[in-house]
Amino acid sequence: MQPVFVLGVGAQKAGTTWLHNYLQERPDSDMGMVKEYHVLDVRFTPAITGYAAKRAQAMRGLSWLHRFLPAAKQAPAWRLHQMDCQFDRYFDYFEGLLQKPGVRLTGDITPSYSALPVEALEQVKQGFAARGIAVKVVFLMRDPAERTVSATRRNLEKYPEQCPPGDLVEVMKAMCRTDEYEARARYEQTLDRLEQVFAPEDTFLCLYEDLFTPASIERLCTCLGVPVVPARFDERVNSAGDRMTLSPALRRELLKFYRSTIQGVAARMGGTAVEAAWPGALEASEAA
Repeated sequence: MQPVFVLGVGAQKAGTTWLHNYLQERPDSDMGMVKEYHVLDVRFTPAITGYAAKRAQAMRGLSWLHRFLPAAKQAPAWRLHQMDCQFDRYFDYFEGLLQKPGVRLTGDITPSYSALPVEALEQVKQGFAARGIAVKVVFLMRDPAERTVSATRRNLEKYPEQCPPGDLVEVMKAMCRTDEYEARARYEQTLDRLEQVFAPEDTFLCLYEDLFTPASIERLCTCLGVPVVPARFDERVNSAGDRMTLSPALRRELLKFYRSTIQGVAARMGGTAVEAAWPGALEASEAA
């Protein structure tokens, strides 16, 4: 059977860490040294995600350390830097993982890949095809209002110096309009780009709210072309303190802001599925 590379393109705060853990624990999978490689956004969308600067900062310390400790060159940050410098090393690395006995599944699940342009998606598909590896895309989408609150809270905790001043609601409204938030949250734009490169049978789309079910796991495994392995749905990750009570007025405001996103997802997933997973979303998106 053809080996498979899983390209996880988000969304941020939509179950990607849980998905990575599920795939990593499979006996036929090796997801490698990290969950998020950030090689593709460093190369193709550096201005949007800002990850190139973080990588450069990490390398400054390692460049000094490796003079005294040669093993530092085996550190993930160093190896990722080599992939940044020589793109073929990205493909070679995952090809090497797939050459291990019993391994036929690997991947890179980096939520900021939701912003990748068509050119990047084509290069990934072609690069792995040249090595006899199929690319399967996974895109998880969460209720836009809930995802926005979760992402804002996460950013306030992790990068307080980068967040504008004000209470949570005002910070959230300001950050929603930044290029990075737009790139991560506009699911319909990501879907448009994916559809230009990948066939429907090579793309697994799922609403976050529907992910944690046996039926969704079976559908995922069918898309990936691997046997179904039961998932542990009781082990959620990165969910502590994730929920914040949204006032009805604020929820409606956020859903109206993401009007085109909700309608774009409904066009692909079906209005009934979207309304069941994201209560009131369609109604709010259609309101004047």
